Amino acid sequence: MTKALIGVAAIAFATMLAGHAFADGYHWVDFEGVGEIKTSYAAGTVELGGRAWEMTEALIGTSDADWKNGARSARLRGYGSSAMTLLEDLSNGLSRVQFLYSRYGTDTQREWQTDYSVDGGTNWLPIGEPFAAPSANEVQTFSETVAVSEPVRIRIRAVELSGTSNRRLNLDDILLVAYEPEPVPPVVRTGSVSAIGPDFAIGEGVIVYDGEESVGERGIVLNTAGMPSTNDTVHVFAGDGGVFSVAMTNLSAGKQYFARAFAVNSAGVGYGGEETFYAAGFAAAPVALRPVPMGSRGYRLHWTRVAGAKKYFLDVASAPCFSRGEWSVVFRETFGYVSGETSLETHGINGGFDTAYAFGAGGIELSADLRPTSVSSGYENPAGHPASGWANVYFPRGEGCYGFAISGVAAEPGRKYRLHFGYRKESLAGNADFAVSWSMDSGATWHPLGLNGLPPDNAGTGWRLIRTDAWLVEAGEPVFLALRWVKSGSIAMRIDDVVLEHDGGSDSLLPDYTNRAVYDTRFDIENLESKRNYFRVRAMGADYCVTPHSNVRSFGVSTGTVVLLH
Repeated sequence: MTKALIGVAAIAFATMLAGHAFADGYHWVDFEGVGEIKTSYAAGTVELGGRAWEMTEALIGTSDADWKNGARSARLRGYGSSAMTLLEDLSNGLSRVQFLYSRYGTDTQREWQTDYSVDGGTNWLPIGEPFAAPSANEVQTFSETVAVSEPVRIRIRAVELSGTSNRRLNLDDILLVAYEPEPVPPVVRTGSVSAIGPDFAIGEGVIVYDGEESVGERGIVLNTAGMPSTNDTVHVFAGDGGVFSVAMTNLSAGKQYFARAFAVNSAGVGYGGEETFYAAGFAAAPVALRPVPMGSRGYRLHWTRVAGAKKYFLDVASAPCFSRGEWSVVFRETFGYVSGETSLETHGINGGFDTAYAFGAGGIELSADLRPTSVSSGYENPAGHPASGWANVYFPRGEGCYGFAISGVAAEPGRKYRLHFGYRKESLAGNADFAVSWSMDSGATWHPLGLNGLPPDNAGTGWRLIRTDAWLVEAGEPVFLALRWVKSGSIAMRIDDVVLEHDGGSDSLLPDYTNRAVYDTRFDIENLESKRNYFRVRAMGADYCVTPHSNVRSFGVSTGTVVLLH
């Protein structure tokens, strides 16, 4: 029997499978589905992954002492007839049984056995050797090959059906793979594409099933037409792990790409689903140069040429904020990547945050942490960015207050601010009891914010996008803003993708010179008004990709009105 520490790889493996519907060749149980609830040890039947399981001296645990990859896992009590039994046959047979396990709390452990039956549960045969969780709180994997072509069901049980002391075990992420008489290509899942730049991005994949053959080459295939294969651009992973990430290089700025994870064994090539992304527009924006006077009342606005630009878009405004009075993003924090439970301090030391602010518990005694489980999904923020997945901030179930704060954000007096963030409802019992507040005096005073978009208490678990009420930074000296989330009570929660916005103030863009297309690197105007004006520019390239705006230059002290020369 394979019985090894799994660490990062298995957690990532299970996380990437979460939410995927398997074909008929698989049965997947992660205990996270709607209705997958059992709160007592008394014998009962629960539908898990769409099939009926009997749980005897077993429940579905949600406590802090339960080890789980997500919000829930099975907890087998470890005495009497403690067992989990699949009550339905897998009609396509069975080639592999795999699951994760760890001890519950600090319980003394005992041996467990995995069995299979081909006669409806009348007789049982062992799968591998008995196993037991180590005394340390380590997560391990059970993985055994089983060559059974007939309809089959399984059970996981305590070896000794006696005793009255708790010897509790947690199980999660059960994977049952259908029988294949011959080797088949690997089953692969494509992960997300991240760290997207003008010429670089990172693609991710996981080998769900090796096809009962050794896997050789694995990586990401890429093209610009769709459904890439190994006949297209291939980026090979240098290692041999089941979970992998690959640097995709030599991209063209602004182009649309299609990526698929792949793996090869003796039976052929297996591909994951297709991920679509655009390479970032350009490595740099144009630089606005000092305006050149033309006579007594005109100016030439000019800027540096950007390689690959098809045209430029010019903005002229009466104030340096270039505002239409709309909301704009101050910062977005996705929390990066973690391989396991990570403290805020450690994540900061490792450079894991996107933004260069201060992160902590906001003066709260207990701190939230960062975790890679139950990754964010299913929403877009106001700028159109999808949920970032991977690391999120986790507020545990334990009683007491848990805090998370972002501080040191420069705020502009006279502007309104508001927050958007992803929130994961962790419990079917209700929402977490939490508050979001802001402070501009280094945390001496906190002001609560109203929350919009919270799901009903009886709604299912999952991610939602939450928006706070807006608040005004009063006129005066520039200040530094702090933001804080505080969870109380015993229901857990998660947050991700924090976006801070401010309003644009009064409209300052000149209507005739807003997003004005220019096919050269200059633009001439004359007869300026008797006030100072400002300009900025950005470039557009292939596939409609655009650069950020340039720096801002001021000009104009003459009289008259603005008139186009060219």
